[in-house]
Amino acid sequence: MSTYGDIKLSVLQMIFATSGTTLASNTSTASYLNIMPSIINDGLNELRTKGKYKIKSLDITQDGTGSGLVQKYDFSILVPDFYEFGNNKVYLDDGEEYKPTLDYKVEANKIFVLPSAKVGTWTVYYNAYPTQITASTTDNTEIDLDPEVEGLLKLYTAARVYLDDNAGFCTLWLNMYTDGLANLKSNEDKSTIEFTHTYESW
Repeated sequence: MSTYGDIKLSVLQMIFATSGTTLASNTSTASYLNIMPSIINDGLNELRTKGKYKIKSLDITQDGTGSGLVQKYDFSILVPDFYEFGNNKVYLDDGEEYKPTLDYKVEANKIFVLPSAKVGTWTVYYNAYPTQITASTTDNTEIDLDPEVEGLLKLYTAARVYLDDNAGFCTLWLNMYTDGLANLKSNEDKSTIEFTHTYESW
């Protein structure tokens, strides 16, 4: 997994600002490094809109003793990088077998709802927001990306930071980025029923 520093170094090498293997801020690199955070964030957010989410999961365990008819789990509170449930599957381990399940509901696109009497552990997959770069992000911060997304992010960043220096190279990189973007395949699991499904058994 690449770090923030790895990505910045690769971009600097692409735009000929450094030929070394160590990231350093100097007269040749400082102006580029200063504008990289916002450009990298723009690239990450655009790639997210193309379905290249980072899919993560959260395990929810119930022992059947909860009060009321249902238990509600607000993913916007439970996981800080929650973006949406999307079309990802939910799996249930009921102590006898582990399999996909549809015995749940979703409210307000962020609240996972289970019958209080149900017992087991649910593995709920969700689409996560990409890591956001801030002024406090350190160079050793891991940026968890698919390999194809990482390559496109470097092209996008290099084209944006080098635009005033060499429009020809930037046009080439942007064309490569656009072509790659068009060929990206979503990494969501499309085999699951949409979350608008209603369950008459409740």
